[in-house]
Amino acid sequence: RTVRLDMKILKQTWTWAEDRSVPLPRVAWRRVKVRVVNNEWVNNHKTPSHAEVERVYRSLTPRSKLALGLYVGWMTGARVSELTWACWSDIVEDGDGWWIWLDGKTGLRRFPLREEEARVILSHRQGAKEDDPLIGGYFAQNGSVSLKVACERVGVEPFTFHGLRRLMTDTCLRRRVEIGTYAKLLGH
Repeated sequence: RTVRLDMKILKQTWTWAEDRSVPLPRVAWRRVKVRVVNNEWVNNHKTPSHAEVERVYRSLTPRSKLALGLYVGWMTGARVSELTWACWSDIVEDGDGWWIWLDGKTGLRRFPLREEEARVILSHRQGAKEDDPLIGGYFAQNGSVSLKVACERVGVEPFTFHGLRRLMTDTCLRRRVEIGTYAKLLGH
C-alpha cells in the first residue's frame, strides 16, 4: 500500500516537472506497476478505546507473553520492536518512582510507570534473570497476529500494537499533556 502511494506521488511529481519543461529521462510509466496480491496485508488504523483494550487483556491467559506485551504496550505506547528488546533490568525504581527503559528507532528513553503498573508487569517475571527479555524476539513476528485473534475472539474490532501508540497519544492529548512532553515520552 505504501509503495503504491509512493508511486502515485512520484508520477504526480513527474507530471508536474514535465509541465514545467524540466529535463527528465524517459520512463515508460505504463510499464511501472506495483503488483497487488490477493489477501495482502493492509494497514489497520483502528485506535482502540481503553475499554476495548481492557476487554481483550482480561480475556488472555494470565502471565502469557501476549498479555504482558499488550499490557506494556497499553501503558506505554511502546513500539513492538521496543517490547521485544526490553529486558527485566529495564524496569527500575528510583527516588522519582518506577520507570521502564525503552530502546527503539529514536534511541533510549525512559517512560514513567505508576507503581501498580510496575507491579503488574513484574508479576509476569516468574524467575527470569535480569538480562532475560520481557517478551522475546519472536513477538515481533507473531504478536500482532495473536493480538488480532484475541480481539476477534472477544468481539472487539482488531487493532494493532501501533493502535496502542495512537491510544497513548490520544490519552495524553485529552489530558492536556504538553505535546513536546508526550512526543519525547513516545520517542518522536
